[in-house]
Amino acid sequence: MGGRHSRTTRQHPGSLIRSLSVQTPPDIPVKGVTRSNSQSSSRPVMAEYLKVGDMQEAVMECPVCSYVFDSDDRTPRLMSCCVSSICSSCINDILSRGGSNCIDCPLCRTSHTITEGVASFPLERVMLKMVEYVKVQKGHKFPCTGCPDDNQAVARCKDCGLFMCEDCLNAHKRNGVTRDHTTVSFHELRNQSILSFGTSHHCGQHKLNPLQFYCRKCDRAICVSCTVVEHKEVNGHTIVSLDDICDERASQADAVLTSLDVRIRSLGADIETMNKKKKILNTSKTSAKRQVESTFDALIENLKQRKAMLLTEVDTRYEVHSSAIDQRLDETKSLTSRVASASEYIRHVRSKADEIESLQLFSQVKQVLDGIVHEKREGDDWERKGLGFDPTFARDVDELIQHTGAIKTVTFMKDQTTSGAQTLYIQPSVPEEAKNLQSHVTVCGHMTDERQPFHMTSLLGDRVIVLDDVTVDNRPAAIHCPRLRFDAICLSRDCSTTPEGVLVNRKLQKHPPGSETGCRLKVGRRALVSPTLGGDGLQLWQTTVRAKIKTASADNSMIFEAAVTPRLVDAGFAQPSGFSLNLSDCHVHSQLCLKLRKDGELKADVPIGLNQPEVEHILDLGFLLDGVKKHLHVFDLSARKTLVTIDTMDTMTPLWLVYYVDTPEESDIQVTLVSGVNIQVTDWLVDLLKGVC
Repeated sequence: MGGRHSRTTRQHPGSLIRSLSVQTPPDIPVKGVTRSNSQSSSRPVMAEYLKVGDMQEAVMECPVCSYVFDSDDRTPRLMSCCVSSICSSCINDILSRGGSNCIDCPLCRTSHTITEGVASFPLERVMLKMVEYVKVQKGHKFPCTGCPDDNQAVARCKDCGLFMCEDCLNAHKRNGVTRDHTTVSFHELRNQSILSFGTSHHCGQHKLNPLQFYCRKCDRAICVSCTVVEHKEVNGHTIVSLDDICDERASQADAVLTSLDVRIRSLGADIETMNKKKKILNTSKTSAKRQVESTFDALIENLKQRKAMLLTEVDTRYEVHSSAIDQRLDETKSLTSRVASASEYIRHVRSKADEIESLQLFSQVKQVLDGIVHEKREGDDWERKGLGFDPTFARDVDELIQHTGAIKTVTFMKDQTTSGAQTLYIQPSVPEEAKNLQSHVTVCGHMTDERQPFHMTSLLGDRVIVLDDVTVDNRPAAIHCPRLRFDAICLSRDCSTTPEGVLVNRKLQKHPPGSETGCRLKVGRRALVSPTLGGDGLQLWQTTVRAKIKTASADNSMIFEAAVTPRLVDAGFAQPSGFSLNLSDCHVHSQLCLKLRKDGELKADVPIGLNQPEVEHILDLGFLLDGVKKHLHVFDLSARKTLVTIDTMDTMTPLWLVYYVDTPEESDIQVTLVSGVNIQVTDWLVDLLKGVC
């Protein structure tokens, strides 16, 4: 074994002093810490990083109680679980409250089983040395360590680590065992670095021997006597010099600290990313609230207008009926006055005239009196009339309000199969069931048939088409046409929907800066459709596409896509799963073609027309999803034929209908979603449906 030479114990530059120093990457500042970006061959130590006040501020306070460590009641105890120190007083407090042999670290909550109380946690001697060093630097008074008179210390022995008064210092220098020890006065200590405040390390087994070697097997520093007694190499012990092991451990510490620096930078990037996510989430919250407010404010305003209109109508109708009654009342009062006046006049004259005068007068006025008596007055053909309010649809409106709007959580995650793409998840994926708004449809066959009645539900705006002479799964074929709409939440910023609900490949309104909600599809110009499709029934919808070419598209460049997919991917290419129909340039046919794929596999390639500027293409497409047979039928409605039938569709998983449109520089595109009651049921459409059901 080489290198067995006696030496004085040295303060190693790569010792734990350095490992306790606060090191961070240059771009992450820490209070009280400064460092250079350059790497020096001489390993920097704590004194090069921290001043006295910085040491107390950075590491010398207990992180639980914030009191400064001391060598009495608040000695620092190492918590290896999170590489930090906690004072003994705090540990005692935790133990007294817990009442068991287990303690949870107050910093990281790691559980520790203890058997010796506070002593179960090792004393952090480097921290104690720092505490004492700071006290010396700040001029604190120390009692003499071994003096029975409790005198004030004036010096410190570097070999023993003792604080000594004048008397003990003189005795220490005269003692034969300690006369060669190095003692330093407090005045000298104040002008020295913390490294000069160290203690000579001696073997615990052989008290007078300094530690010079290291046993790898036992993982401990030993003296020269230990190498020939307890730690013989013939017994499997591997002995190396303390210099070598310190260099080795210093290199390991350097590597760990470098890894920690990288980790800090990575965590810093994560923090920045999470702050951006939080900002987007806050923006989406504000946007969602604003949309809720505007939507319901508009509804409230419409209700107010409807209320005002009905109140006005009540007043108007009342005025009409009341005016008619008032007119008849005035006419009747006038006639009554004439009759009463004529009656009074005749009675008065008769009382004053003789018979001849009465006869002459009566002959003169009889015709007038007969006219007054028999004068016809326009009468009313009703006995009584009143106004009332019929709350038509009020209950339905109330039910509709209870289900108006929905809050959705839109999550984008890295796609597991496609590099650079994101998979979209929406919760809830299926709309809340509104039973009070549903129309219940029961479809029965003829009385002579053995077909079972089929029950289905639909919502406001839906249509149900019944093919009476067609059976599906031993029941009448009832095709549900749900009312579909483009989802405004996820609509890409680069496309828009008109007030009529038509999707266009250009922006119709500007989005203010900082309005990113985190819900919109980002890659390309895509529009999601709500609600989702699927189930065990038949569902029908149609799509009309008008695409006017501005610039001839490149080979395989996608102009338009309609996809039905269980896994929506936000990417600049056709949907990789489910069904995809896209209009693109085809090098095989040298023109635009409809490419129909299932899970990325080409199923059909249908030529459409020329790929030339100013040429407009109109596509009338129909889609029938058969949840019984797991088929998707695609129709060319203009040609009144079936383009393709896709099998093995997973209709038990919610299916998303999503559209893609090309850039406005390449083409002008309008996509009209035809669904629900807007589907026109014609004889030829029925024949198409019967042909596939």
